[in-house]
Amino acid sequence: MLNYLSNFVELTINRFTKNMNNGNFHGFPSLEGDMEGFKYRTYGRMELAQQYFPYMVPRSAFRKLMQWIDLFPNLNMHLSELGYVPHQRTFTPAQVRLIVEALGEP
Repeated sequence: MLNYLSNFVELTINRFTKNMNNGNFHGFPSLEGDMEGFKYRTYGRMELAQQYFPYMVPRSAFRKLMQWIDLFPNLNMHLSELGYVPHQRTFTPAQVRLIVEALGEP
C-alpha cells in the first residue's frame, strides 16, 4: 500500500511540476470529477468499458478498452504505477482519471 501511495504522490508531483513549467496550473485536480456528466469514481472494468463502447457486450467492450489502453503510449506503465494489475476487477478513481485524460471522456 505504501508503494502505491508513493507512486501516486510522485506521479501527482510530476504532473504538477510539468503544469507549473508550462503555465497551465489552475489548482490540483479533483478526483470528484470536474467534467459534467462523468464522475471520477471506482468503476468495474466492464462498467467503464461499456461507458466507452455501449453497443458491445461487456466482455468485448472490455477487450476493446484494453486494446486502446495498450495502443496509447505509456498508459499501461502509468496505470501500473497507480497499482493496476492485469486481472484487477476495478479501476480506482485515480486510474479512471488517467484513462480519461489519455482516451478522452466516454
